[in-house]
Amino acid sequence: MKRVKGHRYLYTREGAYYFRRSIPLDLRLAFGGKTEVIVSFGGRSLAEARHLLHEQVEAFEQTAAKARGSADPTQATLARTAIRRVKPTREELERAVRLWRRERLDRMAIEVGGIAPAEAIDRAADLSREAMIAGERLKVATGFNLSKNQTAWFAEDIIERNGWELEEGGHEWTTLLRLLDRGLQDVAKRTLSELNGAPLPLPDGVFSPEHDAQDEAWRKEQISKSKVAVPITGLLDRYKVAHKISPATDKTWRRVFPKLKDFLGHDDAHAVTTEDLIRWRDHLLTEVDAKGAQRSLRTVRDCYLAALKAVFKDAAENRVLASDPAKGVKLKKVKTVRLRNPGFTDEEALTILRGTLTAPPSRMSEEMALARRWVPWICAYTGARVNEITQLRAQDIRTEKDLCIIRITPEAGSVKNNTAREVPLHQHVVDQGFLEMLRGRSGPLFYNQQRHRGGKDGNPQYKKVGERLAAWVRELGVTDESILPNHAWRHRFKTLTRKYKLHLHVANAIQGHTNGTESEEYGEVDLETMSEAINSLPRYGVENRD
Repeated sequence: MKRVKGHRYLYTREGAYYFRRSIPLDLRLAFGGKTEVIVSFGGRSLAEARHLLHEQVEAFEQTAAKARGSADPTQATLARTAIRRVKPTREELERAVRLWRRERLDRMAIEVGGIAPAEAIDRAADLSREAMIAGERLKVATGFNLSKNQTAWFAEDIIERNGWELEEGGHEWTTLLRLLDRGLQDVAKRTLSELNGAPLPLPDGVFSPEHDAQDEAWRKEQISKSKVAVPITGLLDRYKVAHKISPATDKTWRRVFPKLKDFLGHDDAHAVTTEDLIRWRDHLLTEVDAKGAQRSLRTVRDCYLAALKAVFKDAAENRVLASDPAKGVKLKKVKTVRLRNPGFTDEEALTILRGTLTAPPSRMSEEMALARRWVPWICAYTGARVNEITQLRAQDIRTEKDLCIIRITPEAGSVKNNTAREVPLHQHVVDQGFLEMLRGRSGPLFYNQQRHRGGKDGNPQYKKVGERLAAWVRELGVTDESILPNHAWRHRFKTLTRKYKLHLHVANAIQGHTNGTESEEYGEVDLETMSEAINSLPRYGVENRD
C-alpha cells in the first residue's frame, strides 16, 4: 500500500484508494479498541477519493475530539492540538519501535498458537522469513516482500501514533526506517526460532529485555496519566465489537459491569485494582437475592469472574488499560454434591416419552404441540442440547441414502463453538412419522416467528420453547431437582453410548463434543457411521399413539 503524494491519509494499492490512519493510544477505546482505521474507497477515481478522504478525516477528528472531551467536536483542530507535533529524540524513536515490535511479536504468537509442532514448522515459511540481508528487506507473516514503501507505511503508523512531525528523507525519518529494519529482522528471526524450536537469537542492543521492561513501565505510566476516561461499563461494548460475542453471553455479562460500578462507587476502569475485584468477589458470595437465596460459587466463578477476566484482559492487551486488574483473581472450583446420575433413569425417560404421545391441550399452539411430540424423542436418540433441536427449521432436515438427517447450524440459532454438524435420526423417530409431519412446512418447526413480541436476542423464541418443555417434564412427575429436565437427555445418551460400546469419537461427533486432543482436527465421522451407531441403540418401548 503506497501513500498518495500530497495526501497524508490517502493510500493506493492495486488501483484502489484507501483512507488509513493510526489511532493514538488514548483514543483506542473510542474506536472499538482498534489500532488503526482503514476504509476502502473501492474503484473510485482520485478526485472522488479526495472528496471521500475529507469526509473520513473529518469523522475521525470528530470522534477524537469527542473522546477527549472537546466542547465542540466538529472543530477538527481541537483534536489535532491534543497530539504533540514535534520531532522525536533518538530515545523516543527507539522506544516507539520497540513497542511496535512487541505488538508484532504478540500478533505473530497468536497466529501460530495452537498449531501442531509439525504444522508450525511447515507453515513457518508463510508466517515469517529470516531477514534477506542482501536486499535489506524481509518477508514476514503478511506474505509479501517488504519494499521501501511498505517499510515507510510501518514508519508512518508509528509517527501517527506518537503525534510526530517528521520530514520524509530527513535525519529522524531515516533513523526510524533503519530501526524498523532492525526490528523487522528481529521479529522474523525470533518467530522462526520459536517455530523450529531453535535457541532464540541474541538480543539486538536496541531490543534488549531490559529496554522492554522499561518501555512497559513507561507505557503503563502514559495510560495512567491519560485524561480520557475509560468507563467500566464501556469495556464490554469494546469487547463485544472485537470478539462478536453471542446475544446470550452479552445478556448475561451485561448485568455484571453495572453491578461492579455500583459496588465501587465510580465508573473509571483506570482506577479499578485487583484488591477492588477481590473485595467484590467476596461480596458477591455473601449477597442474597430478594428471595433470600445466596449466590452460588459456580455463578460467581463462571459468570461474574469469567466476564471480568475476559474483558479486563482484552482491555490490557489492547493497551486500553495499563494493566489487567482481574489477573490472579480466582475462586476455587468446589465439587458439587451429586446424589445421583445426572441423566434420566429408564423410568423417567419412558415417562416423558409416553407423555409425548398424549393429546396436547386444545389451546396449545401447533408449534408447541409439535415440540412436545418430537423434541424429547430427538434428544433421546441424539443427545443433542435441547435448544439445538427447538431451533430446527424445515430446511435443516433432509434425506440422503435412506437416512433422515438433521443439520444443527449457527444459522438457525445458538450452537456451541459456532460449529455446524449433521446428525442422522434413529429409525424409530422416522417410523413414528417425523418425515410426514414435515410435509408442507417451512421455517422454524417448533415456534412461530409471527408471534415474536420483539424480545431481546439474548432470550430467543426457541429458548423459551425449551423452558416450557422443562416445565412440562416437571408436570409429568419427573421432579427430582438433582437433574435438569432437558439436559438430562444429554447425560443419558452418553451413558447409553458406553453401555452399548459406541466408539468414543463417533459418540462425540453425534453430540458435538470435543475430544480435547489434536487428533480430532483430522478426518471426520461420516453420516453412515453415525447412523449405524445411533441405530445400534435399542428402541424405547413406548407404543405409538397411532
